[in-house]
Amino acid sequence: MDWWTRPTSSLFRPRWQFVLCRYQRGGGEKSIPSSSLAARTSLSLAGMASPPSSAKQQQQYVAAVVGSTGATGAALLEALKNSQRFSKVVAIARSPASSTSSPSKIVPVRLDLDQLAEAAAAASSASSSPSSSSSSSSPRPNPLEGVDAVFVALGTTRSAAGSAEAFWRVDVGGVASAAALAAAARAPLFSLVSAAGASRGAGWRPTLSLLHPLYYAAAKGAAEEEALVASKSASVAIYRPGLLDRGEEKQRGGERWAIKCGLPSLKVEDLAAVMVADAVAELDKVKSGGASSGEVVKGDGEIKREAAAAVLR
Repeated sequence: MDWWTRPTSSLFRPRWQFVLCRYQRGGGEKSIPSSSLAARTSLSLAGMASPPSSAKQQQQYVAAVVGSTGATGAALLEALKNSQRFSKVVAIARSPASSTSSPSKIVPVRLDLDQLAEAAAAASSASSSPSSSSSSSSPRPNPLEGVDAVFVALGTTRSAAGSAEAFWRVDVGGVASAAALAAAARAPLFSLVSAAGASRGAGWRPTLSLLHPLYYAAAKGAAEEEALVASKSASVAIYRPGLLDRGEEKQRGGERWAIKCGLPSLKVEDLAAVMVADAVAELDKVKSGGASSGEVVKGDGEIKREAAAAVLR
């Protein structure tokens, strides 16, 4: 076929469609225009655009973000705040940021790891023996009561935590407490940010700094197991991103170097948008009488494909 007989749709196709086609065929991440993808993805995935006035009123939900001040947690909080499908967002952190733009929608809850564990123990005790809980007041109410979707974005570094044990306490212990609270509150969805390479059932957990990548993988696998054990009757969505682009202010040293060297990365805004979109779809299904999806695990490649596909919407 000569060039003048080809359809104009292929001759004058917008540049971003060629970029997306190269991405989908090659299976790589380098062709995604990362500078504009995050903004377009968050709008199209999380349902932030105003619906037509003639559209049927959609059900609204209540969400909670545990670890709302980290890079991914803050991105989740922003996506949920801007989504019309969520009427209230509980922001749980050691020092939750106050919201001036949506004060009626964001409910900050200050809880450190000890307080989170204390609330989880009290909630688990109350749910297992309601008679005893009625006779004695709970020392700390369940902050996830009435929440539909619980997003957990807890994580630290070994250097920031101070030791391997302290790191485990945050990345595994914090997730276990959040999962126990979600189970006691009967939240329909538990959504967890894990990591690529998470290793469940890892018997060897080397604490030497040189072998920290193995310890890190074991910790992420153990956190996933804690979430699955606690949330038996709920949907559990686990996300395993690879290299995360947290933004210049919150980027970690090794991550900053890797991104500058051109290694494929995933913006936290894109991860958050995919998580929020998945949560809306799952809650819509469950609330309308559909069966729970159970455990769903999405790896780095699948997350990026969904984020890239959102550019077409």
